[in-house]
Order: sequence, then structure tokens, then C-alpha cells
Amino acid sequence: MSNHATHRTTQFLWSTRGVAFVIFSLAGLICGMFPEFFLPPHRAEILSTLPALKIMFVSQVIFIVMFLPLLAQHSMVGIGGYLTLSAVEYIIWLGVLLPLYIVAAVLADATIVDVIRCLLYLTAIVMFAWTLGLWAHLNRLSMAGVVFISSLIVIVLPVIYYFFIEFSVRGTAPDWLFQISPINHISNLACSTGTNWYPTPVWTLLIWPLVAVAAVIVYLPIRSVKRIEENLPND
Repeated sequence: MSNHATHRTTQFLWSTRGVAFVIFSLAGLICGMFPEFFLPPHRAEILSTLPALKIMFVSQVIFIVMFLPLLAQHSMVGIGGYLTLSAVEYIIWLGVLLPLYIVAAVLADATIVDVIRCLLYLTAIVMFAWTLGLWAHLNRLSMAGVVFISSLIVIVLPVIYYFFIEFSVRGTAPDWLFQISPINHISNLACSTGTNWYPTPVWTLLIWPLVAVAAVIVYLPIRSVKRIEENLPND
């Protein structure tokens, strides 16, 4: 590998994305350690354990869906290099944050199974975010579409869910709405008392990488046409 390629790879892996991810994770952990500062008193008092693990994972989902696609830099390494280096980058993030996961799990009285279950689901969301990163830098219209989809997932879905809880006759929301919302679902996974090391229902884990694969399949021919148009000589 040339020095230039090595520099680009190093620049890709050691970027502001990783720092931002650590900051979001640390902020989530701190909020989970001191829930009385942001929860109503009556809600904070009924907590049997600190929601450190839950809020830490929620903060990570927010960063991954809302901001990671906008920080993508696949143009410097190509699509294949982007996906490969993104996977390596994500593994580095998890390694750096391992102490925080341990602290959050201890504070939340969680087990290693709980952490693994949440990390599997988080990884599925990351795969989806990588493909959003491809689309975000295709053109302005696709960038707007990515922002809309990210906002829908992170903001609108939880709002709709809690709207059902507050205003429906039975005070309940459809199960599928809870399970399709990463914010709500990972909150449940982090405090679940189940013994499964994988998220359930299983479709909540599989749907995100499947959508990611479909998005890449659609993206590739569109990107090829765009590159051909960019290389055409001007009249």
C-alpha cells in the first residue's frame, strides 16, 4: 500500500466520527448514572436500577442514525473500501468503549448476555446507517431524503409510540410500532430479563441489514449512471 493510500486509510479510521461516538456514549452513560437530573421526580424515584446501559445505547443509536450517515467519507476510498473500513472503524469503537459498557452494565445490574444482545442490534442499525451514508452524498435530493429518514426513525417513531400510550383508549401501542423503533426497542433490550443473547423477535434484528442490502443494490446502478454523466464532455 502506498504512503498516500495509507494516509487516507488512517485519516478514515481516526476521524471526528469516532470522537463524536465516544462523546455521545459518555454523555448517555452520565445521564444514566444521574437520571434525577432529566427525569421527573416521580419517575426517577421508582427506578429500581440505574438506566445507565439503556440510555447509553439510546444515545449511540441517535448518533448512528442521525449523524453517522452525514459524516461518511466513502469518496476517498470507494464503496468497497468504505464498507470494509467502516466495519474496522466500528470494531475499534467497540474496543475503545469496552470499559464504558462494563461500567454501564454493572450500574444497571445487567449481564453480559444483555450487553451482547444490545450490541447485536446496534450492529444491525450500523449496517443500515452505512448505506444511508452512501445515499447522503449522492446528490442534494438524496441528502434531504436521508435526513428525513433519519428524523423519522429517531424522532417521529418514538413520538408516535408515546402518542399511542398517552392518548389511546387502552393506553397501549401496537407491538410492531414499538419493535420497529430502534430507540424504543433497544431500550427494552437493555433492560430485558430474558436469557436470549440475540434480540427477539428475530425479524427486528434482520430487517435492518436486509434493508441495507436492498439500498446498496439500488444505489450501485444510480451511482454508475451519475459517474458516467460526470465524465461526459461538456457541449
